[in-house]
Amino acid sequence: MSTLASVLTACVKRWHWLPASPMTGVSKPSESNGGTRFLSEAELDRLLIACRESASPDLLRAVMLSITTLLRPARPRPPATATWRPSLVS
Repeated sequence: MSTLASVLTACVKRWHWLPASPMTGVSKPSESNGGTRFLSEAELDRLLIACRESASPDLLRAVMLSITTLLRPARPRPPATATWRPSLVS
């Protein structure tokens, strides 16, 4: 909501596209100071099923892009198991 208010304020003050912001007088919920929450595996499964059933052809792609690049926590990876061996070719 604060992002929308910022965009509308820029429309009024910077670009003069609107005479006044429609967000004036709208009470905004307080921002949470809680930590970032990620979807559980069950929630993720339900989200993907809903995206597949959606009438929007691009929704699944957009959600897949988001969860694979931006919105998922970095998971610890095991150390690489490959080892270097000198070549037998001289």
